[in-house]
Amino acid sequence: TGTGDFLAIMREEIPRALVVGVDFSRSMMRRGIEHYGPVLGAGGFVGGDALRLPFHDDTFDAITTGFTMRNVGDLPQALRELWRVGRPGMRMVCLEVARPRSAVVRLGHRFYFHIVVPRVAGFLSGHRDAYAYLPQSAEHFPAPEQLCELLRAAGWRNPRYRLLGLGAVAIHTAEK
Repeated sequence: TGTGDFLAIMREEIPRALVVGVDFSRSMMRRGIEHYGPVLGAGGFVGGDALRLPFHDDTFDAITTGFTMRNVGDLPQALRELWRVGRPGMRMVCLEVARPRSAVVRLGHRFYFHIVVPRVAGFLSGHRDAYAYLPQSAEHFPAPEQLCELLRAAGWRNPRYRLLGLGAVAIHTAEK
């Protein structure tokens, strides 16, 4: 969940939904609560680990992740946990980084992602290491086709993906 940016969007799009975000970083959740707490209503933030989600089986009608899965230590286990807490028939949507396929776009993307972002964002925030981690984690994340296979292996049906941003972002969907 991080600081809750996607939670606030979900709440705005589906006002009657109970929107719940999970993160193991208390400091990230604190920042999210300060910024979005009143907007989230009855939902909000829950401390937890993606590898052992603190919810009963078949709890959620929908699950979304946004730039999250590349940060978990055991991706197959996290995908199984998401499947476990989703209700039968529900849909999961996963927004994640991808590596552009075009050599020209990939070169420009690599320069931007590895050089420009860490330097500029690091300078502005004072946390250069955090922005150096971003491209490193993206480099090691499975390609969209591989993530579809991991979703299938975790029990998800009909995994699909669509590339956006010249192939730099993938939206995966799957059903329980």
